[in-house]
Amino acid sequence: MRGMPPTIAASVVARAAEVAIADGLSPRAVAALLGRPLAALTTDARVPVDAMFALFAAALRHGRDPAFPLRVARAVRPDDYAALGFALERAATADEAFTRLVRYGHAISDSGGWQRVDGSDGLELRWVRAGRRTLGHRAANECAVAELLGGLRRALGPTIRPVATHFRHAAPGDARAHAAWFGQIRWGSTWDGVVLPRAIGTARPPAGDAALSRFFEDLLRRQADPRRAALSARVREQLVADLPAGIPSARDLAQRLGLSERSLRR
Repeated sequence: MRGMPPTIAASVVARAAEVAIADGLSPRAVAALLGRPLAALTTDARVPVDAMFALFAAALRHGRDPAFPLRVARAVRPDDYAALGFALERAATADEAFTRLVRYGHAISDSGGWQRVDGSDGLELRWVRAGRRTLGHRAANECAVAELLGGLRRALGPTIRPVATHFRHAAPGDARAHAAWFGQIRWGSTWDGVVLPRAIGTARPPAGDAALSRFFEDLLRRQADPRRAALSARVREQLVADLPAGIPSARDLAQRLGLSERSLRR
């Protein structure tokens, strides 16, 4: 909806909350920053991205650990990305996974997106997110790029290393953990992301599965269909309107929406 603030999947924010609390930030303070109880950070929920930025900034100021964004990235699990996580994990090739990340990455956060560029030094995967680069914004960008690299290492092996990593902001006071995770880093660059060897695109993840890959691709495509999303919203609104009089039958609900019962069930 136009004018709505950008959001991020609550399941990813939950990992940041867990690391912040482990660093000593109180659960009450974390809940206040996010504007909701921690129990509400479920897979199907969304959190305003500005609230996540506030959490990252507070955690960095409290714990004074520049590696906080990297620790959050390592805590994120594939299932925190819901269908996209499974689609990336089961992709037949790394190239297929990159295509999905670019096409469907907004399902995790509509505050930004991934771009694929054939650069002079290799394959560039760029994380693009507009807005003022506050402390929380910068840290969240580091986390996004670190999550990408962590996913590559889970899929293709722990020795995967970028040709270079780029960040638009300056290096933190202590960047040793960043160097250990990313390797060569170009701080103060014009973009955020990683440069990968061109040959990585043909790499075949051991967990790749052609049948499951097709299944999750189809699921992502259907979830991204705006007409289907609009219809789902109509169904929810009609259900809410009908519930005071009792749970409607599928037939009655379909008639109210002008659909066949088969279409409604599908």
